[in-house]
Order: sequence, then C-alpha cells, then structure tokens
Amino acid sequence: DFALQVYGCHKGEIRLEVLKQDFQKYYFESERKHLEAIQHVLDLGGGMGQFSRWLLQQNSTFKVNLCDISATMLRLAEQMSIEEGLVSRMKFCQVAAQEARGEYPLVLCHALLEWLQNPILALKESSNRVQDGGHLSVLFYNRPALVWRNLTSGRLAKIVEGKQTGFGHSFTPYHSFTAQQIRDTLSPLGFEVRVEESLPLAPKGD
Repeated sequence: DFALQVYGCHKGEIRLEVLKQDFQKYYFESERKHLEAIQHVLDLGGGMGQFSRWLLQQNSTFKVNLCDISATMLRLAEQMSIEEGLVSRMKFCQVAAQEARGEYPLVLCHALLEWLQNPILALKESSNRVQDGGHLSVLFYNRPALVWRNLTSGRLAKIVEGKQTGFGHSFTPYHSFTAQQIRDTLSPLGFEVRVEESLPLAPKGD
C-alpha cells in the first residue's frame, strides 16, 4: 500500500535518515539557540508522523500539530505515538495542508508538494504558516535525480517527451522540482536557504 511503498522502502528510510542528520546538526548541535524558540511544530501532510515523533524524542518541550488528509495515516500516527509515549504532545488534524491555520516557529513540508494539484501555490500557503523568524523545512522530489533514474532505466521516451511523472498505479509522484524552483518561490517571500541537502539515488527497482 501507499504507506509501505512511500515510507517503508529504502528511499523512505534514506530520506528519513538524511532529515534526522540535518536536523541533528543544525538544531541540536550547531544552532541550539533555535531550540529555545520552538514550542509548537506544524507537520503538513505528516502521514504516519515518523519525523515528528523523532523530533519529540529529541526535545521534551516540543509539541506537534500533525495534519494529513488521510484518516488512515492519522490513525497509524496516533497508534505509534501512543506506543512510544508521545501522544500527549501530539495533536492530529484531518485537513488538507492548504487548510491548516495558525503560525508556528517550525513548519515541516516533507514529501508533500509532489502529490498536490497545485504544488507551488501550496508551497506559498505553507510559508504563511511560518511565524516571523521561524523556519520552513521543505523536502521535495528532485527533478534532476528523476531524469537520471529514467535515463539509467532506459526510459528515454519519457525524457524526450518531458514526462517526468508517475502514471497508472505508479508510486512516482505527479510533480518534481529543481532546487532553483523552490528557491525562486520562497526568496520573494523573505526566506533564505540555511541548509540544503540532496538525497542519494535509491537502488534501481526500489
């Protein structure tokens, strides 16, 4: 199912580990001053809350509002947070990311934009949830990596036709982006890039 394919595969595991390493280095080691300003975290399209739950385990003062449109995902997230003793610091909201309200010192927008009908608009709306001086963490499907994957898999027609999307029952997202696209969207809104990371290519067939 979707949860297994997106979160339980090698790509999902690699993505989660890279995120943990970046946050560990930026928030919990190099820039500990940021921790003092973070009380509430908004996780947009947070799914089963793997990363949110990890954040809560790193700092006992954090609280998370986890939003997802899927009731199934939210039930799984709540069940896991209960098992891990974190449920008292989590709030679960079944809403689309674009419908989230409030402002937060840290907003997570991870592996969400590529599945939405209007991702750039959603990114702008997500930025509105960040309070002044806050941080927005964006994880997106990398277009150059997808082009390379199609090339090494022999899907030359898709490259020539510019069809870098999934189809049918594929778990390849609808959209992919370059880092420059994300920067060009957020820079006019007052954001500057503090940390940027590219995930390694997953093994073929995963």
